[in-house]
Amino acid sequence: MARTFAEAVAESGPPASPPSTPQVASAAPPSAPAVIDTPAGLVNGPTGEVLDVRQLDHAYLLDIVDYLRGRKAQLDEVLAQAEDEAIRRHGTRETMMPVGDWEVRVERRASRAWDVGELERTLIDLQTRGLVGEDVRDRVIKIKPTVEGTEARRLVEHLDGEALDAVRQCFEWKESRPRVALTRTTWPGTLEEGAA
Repeated sequence: MARTFAEAVAESGPPASPPSTPQVASAAPPSAPAVIDTPAGLVNGPTGEVLDVRQLDHAYLLDIVDYLRGRKAQLDEVLAQAEDEAIRRHGTRETMMPVGDWEVRVERRASRAWDVGELERTLIDLQTRGLVGEDVRDRVIKIKPTVEGTEARRLVEHLDGEALDAVRQCFEWKESRPRVALTRTTWPGTLEEGAA
């Protein structure tokens, strides 16, 4: 009989408790990070040391960023596959279904995807025939003005003098969260032991 994931975890024994006083990972990075998320924080899998990112070697810190980005993408993909399979197993039921220690309900959602042009033509026709009120089209179809960013940037690049000053009054710079861009220059294990 196949075991559930929860049973397999339970039979594997209790997880090792984190050290009472978190230790900081050494500055000497291992060849590849193996980071685990625990209640105590991020832990270096092989050593069990709690990682304090503020005290990590810079190169190792970047290894961790790269590693976690890869793991996040992998986990997102596995989560999507697992949810799809859970939905398949639930079938077309619209009610709660007990499964082990869980009560499962699939929340199916749908929204209308309107063809704005077709709807506008239809409402004009219905207004002309007196089947809907004159104000229906204005209430149902809202035209929201937006700025096409690429074209606006090109406009700013080609203006000068008074015109440029006037257009500059129409925007302000808004900072977004910086993101680290990484390009690997060497591969783990290619440097000689102790090489800087």
